[in-house]
Amino acid sequence: MEEIVKEITSVSAKIILATSASLALVLAGFTTFAAIRAKNKTEHAILELALEKASSSSQKVESKMVEAIAASTSMAASLSGLFQEGQAKRTDVIQVLRAVAPHYQSVFGTWMCELSGENAPRPTLGSEGANKEGLFTPYWTKRDDGALEFSTWSVDVTDEYYALPLEIGKSAVTSPYLTTTNKLVTSVSVPIRIGGKIVAVGGVDIKLDDLTSSLASLEPFKGGHVMLLANNGKWLANPDRSKLMQDYSDDGVDQVKLALAGQGVQIVKAADGGVRVVYPFTATGMNATWAAVIDVPGAVFLTPVRNEIINTIFAGTFLMIVAVAVIWIISHFIIAKPLKTVAVAVNNMATGNYVDAVATNTGHDELGRLSNALEKFRQELNEGVQSKLNQEKLRDEVENGNRRQAALEKTKAEDLRNFVGSVQSSLKRLAEGDLTVRMDEPVASDFETIRQNFNSSVASLEDTVRAVVHSVSRIRYGLAEITTASNDLARRTEQQAASLEETVAALGEVTRGVNNTAVGADSAKMVVEHARSDAEVGGKIVARAVDAMTEIQASAVKIENIIGVIDEIAFQTNLLALNAGVEAARAGEAGKGFAVVAQEVRELAQRSAEAAKEIKVLISMSSQHVSAGVLLVEKSGTSLTSIVEQVVAMSDTVSQIAASAREQATSLREVSSAADEMDIVTQQNAAMVEEATAATQGLTHETEALAQTIARFQVEERRTYTTSRVRLVAGTQS
Repeated sequence: MEEIVKEITSVSAKIILATSASLALVLAGFTTFAAIRAKNKTEHAILELALEKASSSSQKVESKMVEAIAASTSMAASLSGLFQEGQAKRTDVIQVLRAVAPHYQSVFGTWMCELSGENAPRPTLGSEGANKEGLFTPYWTKRDDGALEFSTWSVDVTDEYYALPLEIGKSAVTSPYLTTTNKLVTSVSVPIRIGGKIVAVGGVDIKLDDLTSSLASLEPFKGGHVMLLANNGKWLANPDRSKLMQDYSDDGVDQVKLALAGQGVQIVKAADGGVRVVYPFTATGMNATWAAVIDVPGAVFLTPVRNEIINTIFAGTFLMIVAVAVIWIISHFIIAKPLKTVAVAVNNMATGNYVDAVATNTGHDELGRLSNALEKFRQELNEGVQSKLNQEKLRDEVENGNRRQAALEKTKAEDLRNFVGSVQSSLKRLAEGDLTVRMDEPVASDFETIRQNFNSSVASLEDTVRAVVHSVSRIRYGLAEITTASNDLARRTEQQAASLEETVAALGEVTRGVNNTAVGADSAKMVVEHARSDAEVGGKIVARAVDAMTEIQASAVKIENIIGVIDEIAFQTNLLALNAGVEAARAGEAGKGFAVVAQEVRELAQRSAEAAKEIKVLISMSSQHVSAGVLLVEKSGTSLTSIVEQVVAMSDTVSQIAASAREQATSLREVSSAADEMDIVTQQNAAMVEEATAATQGLTHETEALAQTIARFQVEERRTYTTSRVRLVAGTQS
């Protein structure tokens, strides 16, 4: 019981009670604020929704009205056009009216009436459709089964359907009214003009029963209704059928009048907390304002607010419980527990226990400062007790420390001597080029880092030198290949240069031969020209010979003996000329035919001499052969002409050969020039190859010098799966 009383009267319990009371007050204020905000938010949302539903309902009515206004306007336009054509027949007007109603489901009737008055215009001809006053008032109505009935009616000029369109000069929707058959109807009346002057009034009647019934059956909110007011303030749609076509008499009469007067949406508050939304609307050509009315019950507003308040209370209560629990836990660990710790520490110090430390608080609050101060006080008390013991212990520790220090210094000096000796030995081997040296002997821990660094440095140096050795080997191998390739290239370049020189020389010989051929062709051409001239001369001689033979024939009787000789001489001369032509053709190729011709001429001379000897014998026969000689001489002339033509053709051929030879000589000179240039380039390439070979040999000498320098280092040669120590020797790899 005493423990319970202590817990209740503790500081943490008092803090929890004060906090709980504060949270309760805050929760109450927050709940009130949430309720007010929820009420405002709910009212705004419900009013927005009510306006949307009122707008939707009004649009349904507007669509019906727009349809009826369009029908009446179209009908009036048709009648106006019919009237403007001249005196229209009433039967035509009646048919126009009859054709409108079947096309519109909401149209109850179509009608037209002429203006009343003795001086009023009469745009129609005929007696059909006249009422008892004689006015043309055709009226078509639609029965429930869809059939149309025709009738007339008496005109009252004060009725709204007649007076209103004449007054405002445009279409108008009349106030709804009940027909004799108890149907709710409104009329759309449109003035009909001819040349801008009103001559009649026509329109359609619309049934509102189906529309008002559908609106009255709607329930936008639970317990709410959608209603409709006409421009005269009478009910067109109301769940209470007894109020139809009755004036609005509920709360907010003035606000309803404002809405119907075009003053915007009006909100009427009800006694139960609900509202009535009066939403005015109109349509093009309607020229009147109706209003959709929506009742929103008070329960629609109260239920969301009540639910919001309940949810807020439950959430606040839960948060308050959680907050109290958190505060209890925090106060227990931050206040109660530290205070208990301080109380225990004070009791311990009161009994002389200065050893157990006080659990200090690292915070900067009062409990932290209290525990820290108490701990300092305990430490000061404990230090006074321990001071003497510490002095004695310190003296013993100093003596023991001196002894240990002396032994330690001796050990370190020995380790230092051993380490210095190992370093000197390793450095000596390293100076001799032995890169395989390692400090493998264990050393003191103080020098272990130096030993490892030494081994790592030497290993890195060994790897570097080994890499250099291998690189030198590869360079040697590459230089050897380059030297071999350079020598081969030099040899091949020299061979190519020699071949080019021979080619140039051969081209020179060929060029000279072709030049000689061209010169010979020119000489042959000249010879052929001479032969041609000789042949032409021979032809002339033959012609003269023919003339002479003719004269001889005339004197044949006298010189028959001489003619025989002359005929033989002419015959032989002919053969000689023929042989001379053949040999002249051959002379164009070898130039040796002229010697043969000369030989033949000599033989002919011999034969002529023999013939001279035989003249005496043959003189008697010459007259007989004169005629035959004449014929032969003529044939010889023909042959000489053919020879001349062939010589001309041969001359042309020889000319072409000479021109071709000159062209070949020119081409060969160009080829020879190109070959000379190639020979020069080849000589330059040979010089460059020799320079490259010399550079390669110089690089080889430098590599050998580098290998000799590297050879003084001893490294561990690594092979796959084997290890051996070798001494590099310069020039061992080639």
